[in-house]
Amino acid sequence: MPTMYTLSINPNNATAFYVNNVTPSDFLPKKYVKGTILYLLAYKDASPASSWTGGCDNGAGGQGDGSSCVVTMNSDKSMAPVFTTAYTLTVTRNNAGYISAGDSFVYPGIGSYASGTAVTLTATFALGYPHVNWTGCTSVSGVSNQICTVLVNSNKTVNATFSRF
Repeated sequence: MPTMYTLSINPNNATAFYVNNVTPSDFLPKKYVKGTILYLLAYKDASPASSWTGGCDNGAGGQGDGSSCVVTMNSDKSMAPVFTTAYTLTVTRNNAGYISAGDSFVYPGIGSYASGTAVTLTATFALGYPHVNWTGCTSVSGVSNQICTVLVNSNKTVNATFSRF
């Protein structure tokens, strides 16, 4: 009798899930012969899993996007896809000046960030506008308040109003 191992799957709110390109009829634990290679794919509302818990043979995601997970049944496994929620950060400004995030100018700008990402925006003053007043920042720092940090945990809008004084 061949050695059998159990695969337990927690779909973690996946809207599409595949084991070897077949949608399971249920997510009850299943037995597989030792050495069986399984390919797991998971999507939530057309977005692929960002990673997996349980130890994929190919790391978190073999296709580079986290949606796939290769599992060799050489022990009992408990697997679950992880979905990262993305939110929109909209940046606006009033008057003269520039806003950057890292090496990129972002005004006017809309970006998508994973939930929990801290984004640092930096104001560069235009001639005659040496101060900035921010709204929507989690924190403001720096000389003349030029640095705005935003914790992206929902859709956010940040505005920079550059002023003469």
